[in-house]
Formats: sequence, structure tokens, C-alpha cells
Amino acid sequence: MTAYGARVREHGELPPFPAGAEVDGTHVAVTAAAILRASDITSFEIGAIFNI
Repeated sequence: MTAYGARVREHGELPPFPAGAEVDGTHVAVTAAAILRASDITSFEIGAIFNI
């Protein structure tokens, strides 16, 4: 996440998937899981963020 943030600051916003690529639910789930794992966010914290 830190590296991605630094890259965005240097080069502007970067899309999570290549332009024109077909993206299905599996791609989204894998990407979201990787982001959560890298952020070390627990399910309890996610619930608190969304007030559930």
C-alpha cells in the first residue's frame, strides 16, 4: 500500500486493472483480499469502518 501510494503521488492515479481487461468477481475478490492482507486490517475493523 505504501509503495502504491508513492507511485500514485509520482505518476498520478493508477487503475487497479489494465485498461480493456475483462474483470470478473474473482479478480475483484483476489485484489480486495490482497489489499486487506497488505493493510493488515481485521474483519472487526472492516465492520467498524462500515458500521456493521
